Amino acid sequence: MTNIEICRQVFANWSTRPQDNESLFHPDAVLVDVVAGTHDGWPAMEAFFAKGLGYWQDMHFELHEFW
Repeated sequence: MTNIEICRQVFANWSTRPQDNESLFHPDAVLVDVVAGTHDGWPAMEAFFAKGLGYWQDMHFELHEFW
């Protein structure tokens, strides 16, 4: 899988099944969200996105640029 394919998969999973991203992240990964703050470790990251899907079932993430 290329890096771009991995990025696309991560964003697709955030929109539907965040738990499917577990194999793509180190257990100690850190997500920094400018609005919601820092989420330390995979369990916190998964919970953050799962909570969002609980509020907005039609939430959809898209990646438009690759650096």
